[in-house]
Order: sequence, then structure tokens, then C-alpha cells
Amino acid sequence: MLLFRVPGTHGVAMTRLALGLRAHIGWSAGVLLAEPVDAPVVIRRFRLDLVDPDKPESHEPYHAARELSLDDAERLIERASRTVGTLAQAALTHCIDGLQTREIVGACVITSSAKPRDIESTLRSHFQVHVAEGDLIRDALRSACRTLSMPVTSFREKALFDEADRILGKRPEEITKQLGTIGKDVGVPWAQDQKLCALAAWLTLATV
Repeated sequence: MLLFRVPGTHGVAMTRLALGLRAHIGWSAGVLLAEPVDAPVVIRRFRLDLVDPDKPESHEPYHAARELSLDDAERLIERASRTVGTLAQAALTHCIDGLQTREIVGACVITSSAKPRDIESTLRSHFQVHVAEGDLIRDALRSACRTLSMPVTSFREKALFDEADRILGKRPEEITKQLGTIGKDVGVPWAQDQKLCALAAWLTLATV
């Protein structure tokens, strides 16, 4: 995994932190924010790599399961879920190293709008296979957060800016501008992944 520490923040005592996570197939972006809510500060950014090259089941298990019988597919996906869950917990533990977990008042895993299906119907649809791969990562992230005593919430990605308007009282253009400002002192990477993770963490700080 890659951990980008923000200069000048390591070891600084923070009262309330929140974590935002955006899953991809095989990995997740993450941003850790600190109060104040009206002008949050980025503490860390990171990438969690959730594939173990020595454990093939951790890489796109739903894609691999399409070539198997339903029983074998279910067993493969179950093994993959356990493996990715272990990877997520280890990676997240590394990325919050040095922080008191009680300082992290909540974590937000950004979700998609697609609805999950049962395994049999999922495996018949290439689109649903991609959804399921992402859901496996999201489930692993939620489980890892809970194991590390971080309360977990979720916001749909397409609803993040609407939620910001409702919760923070800021219009989308205001949020976009402030996210850009937050990222100026952080440096790269500060792309769409980091901005959405930051927004998810920001909403968590405001609601927990």
C-alpha cells in the first residue's frame, strides 16, 4: 500500500478525525480528515492494495467464478472474501499507525448505486460482476473498520454533493472549490478519488 503523510501533521494531537474510503477492484483510496468541520484538514492520504499475488482468489474472484460451477463459484467467492478482509484489516491498520483509534469518530465507505444480486444472476452479467467485485472490497473495508473500532457509515457516490448541500449547507460549486483549496497544501495525488474520499470524511465529521 502507499501512505502519503501530510507534512507537519504527524504526531499532532487531534480530537476528532474521520476516514473516507472509495473502493475500486482490488484496491481502495482513502483520506483521513480532522476538524474543524467548517474547514477540515487533511491528515493522511493512502492507497490500500487489496490483492495478494500469492493468493489468486484475491484478484477478481467474480470474474474467475464465471468459469466454475455454481458450488465451486460460491466457495471461491467465500475464500476471496476472507482473504480480502484480512488484507483490508492489515492495510488499514498500517495506514492509521500512530493514531489513537478513538480519535477516529467514524469512517465512510462510498457506495455505488447498483443493487447487489444473488451469485447466480450476478455471474450471468458482466456489469453485475464488476459491481460485485467492488462490493466485495467495500464489505471488506467495512469489516476492517469495525474490527478497528471505527463506526462505519455509507453515502452513495452520486448523492455526495446532495448530501453536502443538506448536511453542510454548501452548494456543489462551493464544495468543489473548498475541496480544491483543501488539496492545495497537500500535493499530489489529489484527484477525483482523494476529493470524493475527503468529502465522504467531511460529511462523517459533520454527522457523527
